[in-house]
Amino acid sequence: MSGGNSGAVIGIDLGTTYSCVAAYIADRPEVIPIDCDKKTMPSCVAFTPQGRLFGLSAIHQMLLNPTNTITNVKRMIGREFHDQKLQHDSSYWPFQLVRDGDIPKILIQHPQWQEVYTAETISSMLLNHMLSQAREYLGLDIQGAVVSVPAYFNLAQRQATRAAAQAAGLQVLAILNEPVAAALAYQLDQDNQVNKQLLLVYDLGGGTCDVSVLEINAKGQMTVRSTVGETQLGGIDFTQKIVEYSMTKIEQMLGRSVRNDKLVMRELLIETEKAKCQLSEARATQIHVHSLNIMFTLERQTFESLIRGLVNATLYPVQCALKDAQITEDAIDQVILVGGSTRVPLVQTTLKTYFSKKQLCKSMNPDETVAYGAAIYAAVLSGRWDNPKPMTYTDALPLTIGIELFSGEMYSLFKRNQQVPCSFDLQIDMLTEQEQQQQTVIPFFLYQGERPRVTDNYFIGEFQCAINDIQDGRLNLKFVIDASNTLCAYKLHTATNQLEKLPIIGQVDALCRQDIDNMIATAERHRIQDDEERARQEALNNLEELGLTTLKTLQQRVEMSSGSFKESIERCRCLLNWLQENANATRMELEAEERVFRQWLQTILVCL
Repeated sequence: MSGGNSGAVIGIDLGTTYSCVAAYIADRPEVIPIDCDKKTMPSCVAFTPQGRLFGLSAIHQMLLNPTNTITNVKRMIGREFHDQKLQHDSSYWPFQLVRDGDIPKILIQHPQWQEVYTAETISSMLLNHMLSQAREYLGLDIQGAVVSVPAYFNLAQRQATRAAAQAAGLQVLAILNEPVAAALAYQLDQDNQVNKQLLLVYDLGGGTCDVSVLEINAKGQMTVRSTVGETQLGGIDFTQKIVEYSMTKIEQMLGRSVRNDKLVMRELLIETEKAKCQLSEARATQIHVHSLNIMFTLERQTFESLIRGLVNATLYPVQCALKDAQITEDAIDQVILVGGSTRVPLVQTTLKTYFSKKQLCKSMNPDETVAYGAAIYAAVLSGRWDNPKPMTYTDALPLTIGIELFSGEMYSLFKRNQQVPCSFDLQIDMLTEQEQQQQTVIPFFLYQGERPRVTDNYFIGEFQCAINDIQDGRLNLKFVIDASNTLCAYKLHTATNQLEKLPIIGQVDALCRQDIDNMIATAERHRIQDDEERARQEALNNLEELGLTTLKTLQQRVEMSSGSFKESIERCRCLLNWLQENANATRMELEAEERVFRQWLQTILVCL
């Protein structure tokens, strides 16, 4: 590790469907295994009576525990319960959402207990698990992390992600836009360049679609020219199209509806996701719904007809990003594909056609690129970066930020695609309003979006000023956005020319104050349960392996007397049957059973 640092820094891609972690090791980023020796992990948490399971372990028990197996929480981050897109997505989820004011929460139910969790809490559990896996793999303390988010996330969603990471025990160095992370990874992967390059990063993941135009000059300095995206368009939507098609086909075969059957719906989600991935290589695949004993064929041609409208919809942010950057598609030097959904053949052919059959950059693993780039930026921020390539960038705002006027309209403070850091001075004439309302404090409301009225945009926070802050009928305010897209508000004392910071309180901030301690306590409480469940599972696996190995060895030893042979075979089978019937046995019960079996095993060693 360079610079004499004893710990490590990591980059985390917390994805809608899959997550990935990269660490900066030996002066270079490296994607590390975090789930059963695999470098990507399903973004899935399962709650069982014995504890929590993550990633593949959670996926494997999904059919038996559908209502307590949670996926796609990234689509809930920073959203309100009544959000139409959230309500649409939740109709496909076997788990249940409940309302707490405007905050959507996830209901976990077991016979003995029930709990509710926010999307931020579930995300913090995933992040905490990835942090633990990174520590275990590296054998080092994690001293900081850069967490990536979709470029089109609003400020509330970014703050919610930061809160989740902090609750997971991470020291958050930065929240980084995913297309920027991908461009950093691309830049490191390239030979030294002479002229400037214009890159278009097309990031189509499981839940989001982001398009960014970036310029890299001859010195390697990167500037975001434009960013456009859709936080509710991705591979999940492709899968939902197959689910709808499959449900219609099944209902025609059965003559009845299966839409309210949670087990069938969960199995369909698993099977259709598998089919979608297989159709990136194969021309046709089988969808097998075991619970209904139904199987049918899905051809790639049919799949493409189902998703063509969605794929074409991803061209709209491409067109907008080019327009905002004031360039045409011919000016783009490289189109970089990021996100697992870019493997879909129709996506690639659509982009090739749009960019006049220009070669698409597929040299990097689309599932790992963002985490790789985030680790690079973590190294830069922590002082570990000693590569001659500069790896610096200037970001741009994805959405306009404004303040509500008394008429209900939004007055723009910062325009979409304005480069950051930036600031804005605002002077408000308050005399008439003060006389009419006789207030002691005046609230101001901040929003983010492109619509003229605030009710059509995202609420991001509120701050207040006292009446005595008004001087000569005017209130002088200053707004600042730093390089990490964090918004701050200040009031100016004209007599002293001093700025006083005003706290901006939003829904996410209120959530954090109420729940942050509970989130940390929950993570700690479950950590103990998780450790016990892992130990129990290890004891179960060890005992099963011992029984199978002994049985196999006995079956190869024909020289044993027939009576002893049959008794020994039966003893092994009794153990394996006991394990099947007592899959939820405690660790102590499993260890006791292993001791008894090993004692018996000692008595027959002379025969083996």
